[in-house]
Amino acid sequence: MKIKTYKQLERFVKNNLEDHVIEYKSKGILENINIYAHKRDFLESCSSLANSHGGKIIFGVKEIKKNEKYELEDGIDLAVFPKERIADIINGNISPRIDAIEIYTIKNPKQPNKGYLVIEIPEGFTAHQCLVDQKYYGRFQSSDNALEDHWIRLLMSKASYPVFNIYLKFIRTHYENSLYPGFEIFIENTGNMICKNFDLLFQFSKELNTRLLPIWSPIPGIGPYYSISTGYWSINGHNDLDDLLQFFPKQKLQLVRPHHKFNFIFIVNDRKRIKGNISIDFYSENPNCQKFFLEIDTNLFFSISGTETFQEGQEILMEKI
Repeated sequence: MKIKTYKQLERFVKNNLEDHVIEYKSKGILENINIYAHKRDFLESCSSLANSHGGKIIFGVKEIKKNEKYELEDGIDLAVFPKERIADIINGNISPRIDAIEIYTIKNPKQPNKGYLVIEIPEGFTAHQCLVDQKYYGRFQSSDNALEDHWIRLLMSKASYPVFNIYLKFIRTHYENSLYPGFEIFIENTGNMICKNFDLLFQFSKELNTRLLPIWSPIPGIGPYYSISTGYWSINGHNDLDDLLQFFPKQKLQLVRPHHKFNFIFIVNDRKRIKGNISIDFYSENPNCQKFFLEIDTNLFFSISGTETFQEGQEILMEKI
C-alpha cells in the first residue's frame, strides 16, 4: 500500500509496529548520515529488505520505548535531503544495485519545509551486499541480521528457479443476501524462471476453519480440494494443464484463474473476536518447499496483530518462513 498523505502516514505509523517488511528510522540517522554507525544502520536495512521480501523504510519516526509504539517526529529538511541524494547513497553503497527502488516524500502540513521520506525496497533477485561493512543482511521479524554463507548462496541462486509471493486481497462479498468479509488469494512469480508445476497446501487454524466458507469454481484436475477433518485445502497445477497454468516471471495470478475465482468468506454468527492463522506450503520445480504464514484477527472486520483494520481491496503479503 502506497502512503500518499500526511494523514495516511500518521495512521499507518499508529497502527503498525516494525515487522519483516516495515522499518522506521528517526530523522537523526539521516541528519548524521556521515557518521559510520548511522550510515551502516541505514544501509544494512536496505540490504536486509532486498535480501528478504522487500518492504518500506520510513524516515522521521521515533520509538516510544515505554509502551513500544511509534510516532511521527517533526520531519527532516527536504531541501537538504532530496530523494535524489538518498538514491545516490543507496546506489553507491549496495552491490549489486537494487533495481526499481521507489523514494517519495510526504510533507508535514505544520512545517512545509519539513517532511518524511518513504523508501520502497523491492525483493531482489540475488544477494545484495552492504559495502559499508562488506556484509550481507537479511530481515528476520523486525531485525536486520548478518547472513551466513548458506543463506548468501541460496540468494545468489534465485535466478535459477521460480520464486513466489502470496497475497491475500480483502473483499466484501454477498452470500445468501448478507454481506460478509472475505479474501481472494493471489500468487506472484517474482523470479526469472517459468513455473509449470506447482502444488499448494493451505491450512487454517481450528478457530478460522470453523468459520470459513469457500466459494470457488473448481477446475477438474486442479481443485481446490478440501479435507474437513484436518482443515487442509490443496490446489494442483501440472504439465497437462500448461494452457491454463504456465506461470511466467513477474506474473501475478488470482487462484485459480480470473474467471475461476477462489475466495474464502467468514461466516460470523456473533460479535466475538476470533484469532487464528493461515499457513501455506508451496511446492514447485524448486526442490525446496516455500512456506508462508499470516496471523488473522477477525470479527466482521480483519486486522493484523489486532491493530489495523484492513480496507476492502487492500492486499496483504504473507510472511515467508
